[in-house]
Amino acid sequence: MDYKRIIIIPDGELNDQTCDIALELGAVSASIETVDPEAPWFHEIGEPFWENLAPAQLTCVVPKNLKIENFVDLIAQKSSWGNIPTFRVEDIEDKDWSRVGRDDYGPIMITNNLWIVPTWHQPENSNAVNICLDPGLAFGSGTHATTRLCLEWLAKNIKGNESVMDYGCGSGILAIAAKLLGATMVHGTDIDPQAMQSATMNAELNNVNISLFESDQLENTYDIVIANILANPLKKLSQKISSLTNNSGKIVLSGIMIKQSIDVQKAYSSDFSFKPIDKRGDWVLLEGIKIQ
Repeated sequence: MDYKRIIIIPDGELNDQTCDIALELGAVSASIETVDPEAPWFHEIGEPFWENLAPAQLTCVVPKNLKIENFVDLIAQKSSWGNIPTFRVEDIEDKDWSRVGRDDYGPIMITNNLWIVPTWHQPENSNAVNICLDPGLAFGSGTHATTRLCLEWLAKNIKGNESVMDYGCGSGILAIAAKLLGATMVHGTDIDPQAMQSATMNAELNNVNISLFESDQLENTYDIVIANILANPLKKLSQKISSLTNNSGKIVLSGIMIKQSIDVQKAYSSDFSFKPIDKRGDWVLLEGIKIQ
């Protein structure tokens, strides 16, 4: 397969989760690098653009047939950037990019009883709950701090027979984990059709039944609503997520930096009381219990 390199200069924040978003949308590799000030850049009107560049760039390798403008626009939407970012496209050498980086990924232990196992590896602990997934091919591979926080929470709190909504399911890793850990009804939703397809394939790969819905088709309420997205979308979705949560149910929110946690809690404070935050580096997980 032929590939192109897309180099993106955003007007918003770049972090590891931005790379995850790019992978979800079809990139086979994504990394954050220092900007090359000598290279020509292009804005949405197609004119060279050098001014007001951010200090970092997102570099993605994508299949040549990917719709690049849609790809960049969706990254901007999911990352809550204000505008379509500056970007350039380069042809690259022929290489099996889908295999690049495999040596960097082995089985990932989340807890003693929960592992993420790449499809090309055998489980290290056959008695554990093993989620089979291709890191780098879909959003949420278990390597990002926010994904790990959510997985650890599920491993600790799923006791069996719960109903769970994975809001912004991406690869489906959290929904799959919830089902394998004992939840009986697990649903998911995402704004990106490609993510929904990825979640469906990953659920089949793990032999679990996960029901996926468009967000406007959601009618149930759930014991647990888990959302690992980003702070600004979480604030905007507070009423929707609250409406999906049972009385005395729980919300689990991540994709939030420490400095953003107070504002996110305020957005939900009328309906939920929060436990002390769980931190991992600069990232946090918020657990709220619905107020009756």
